[in-house]
Amino acid sequence: MAESAEVQAIKEFFFEAALATYAGDGPKMPEGQTPPGFKGYKFGRDRYLYQDIYSAAGSYHNFGQTVIWMDEKPIWFMQYHGFCNDKRASTLAKQAMRAAYTEKKFIGGRGVKRLVVGDLHYGCNGMMSFGDFNGQDWVSEMKNGRDAMLFWHRYHGGLLTRPITG
Repeated sequence: MAESAEVQAIKEFFFEAALATYAGDGPKMPEGQTPPGFKGYKFGRDRYLYQDIYSAAGSYHNFGQTVIWMDEKPIWFMQYHGFCNDKRASTLAKQAMRAAYTEKKFIGGRGVKRLVVGDLHYGCNGMMSFGDFNGQDWVSEMKNGRDAMLFWHRYHGGLLTRPITG
């Protein structure tokens, strides 16, 4: 099904906002503007507002959500959770996201399908459309002939409004 002009505009805003925030190393929200224990990013333009908040429960597990509002009404979301046990892995995941968003490729709202840097391997198996999606992304490292998982996220989301299609 083809995306409506409205869905295309929301998706374009998603790419712009994601590159202006986490994926593009944009500034974090000031302390006190997020719930306790959370960090986040916020970006707005015209009728749209993007907010991504996340919490690292300790140094290993994490979860969060990204929401886009239009005219102060939530219209799109993504929720994610998983783990990261190596800073190199989160750096590679961010690089994969930046690549997808720069190319305006929506693969479940995360990174490109595959990215390899040295012994680190990023993968993403996002499914479905901007309006309804789910999937997983991960980073592994080849060690002694075996894949060691360093980063893993499961995610889902989509449009919250109808009759928008996409």
